[in-house]
Amino acid sequence: ASQELLESFKNLPQVEVRQLSGSEGMFSNLVSFIHEASNSNDKTLRMIGGASDNDFYDALGSHYKDYVKLTKQYNVKKRILGPAEVVKVTSARFSQEQDAEVKILPPSFNHPIYTRICATMISIEFYYPVVTIIQIKSPIVAASYIANFDLIWDSIK
Repeated sequence: ASQELLESFKNLPQVEVRQLSGSEGMFSNLVSFIHEASNSNDKTLRMIGGASDNDFYDALGSHYKDYVKLTKQYNVKKRILGPAEVVKVTSARFSQEQDAEVKILPPSFNHPIYTRICATMISIEFYYPVVTIIQIKSPIVAASYIANFDLIWDSIK
């Protein structure tokens, strides 16, 4: 599924697509997102999806503390939208971080694929069977994801 998705995005004009894999690829993706988000007007990293709570942390491996340190160093805020059953661990971790917020998606909003969003790019992340990240750099694509995310975020009390 990730290969088909990758190919479909490669054919779009003015879109840069990369595929990354493993925990090193995951960390590389996060570093790119932190740098991009830090240069945006709102300095916000948005995440939406239904990946299992521990999948992200397992995929990132030993780089988690470096990730948190970089978000702090670059003053990047984090917002995540996820189903109640999969954001328990994230909520606990985010409660210990500055500028990190979690909102629970209503049951009627189903978003099974974990997606990371900033002002200039998105990544679609698959954690099993092999960590695979499709990174799509396009301000136009990113803007549509941000509009969707913000609409849902603002509608949740």
